[in-house]
Amino acid sequence: MKLLKFTLTGGLATFVHYLIFALGTSVFYYSAALSSGIGALCGAIFSYVMNYFYTFNSSVNHSKSVALFSIMVSTGLLINTFIIYIAVDVFQNNKWVFQIFATAVVFFWNFWLSKNWVFRNE
Repeated sequence: MKLLKFTLTGGLATFVHYLIFALGTSVFYYSAALSSGIGALCGAIFSYVMNYFYTFNSSVNHSKSVALFSIMVSTGLLINTFIIYIAVDVFQNNKWVFQIFATAVVFFWNFWLSKNWVFRNE
């Protein structure tokens, strides 16, 4: 059940991420890496709130869970941005194909860490 809730929450957070990615690259003409990074950060804030209260019903102190979540999201952001930078900005591949790929990689990274580290009730 947690994977299903995590997937729903992640889907909504991804929508936020992709919307900002699309606006950044198509309206404001930022680079794909910058737009993706900003979108990922906004999606992460949404994700924290939903995962804390909805997905994992966590009782972990917010100061601890925010710190752990920040570490998790920071590493996920680095993974995402690196994939986009190499695939799109350097090699000029399709931005959407590689954004979907980067999202999948970070999704499994974040689920494992969320379940086993960030929101795990002691």
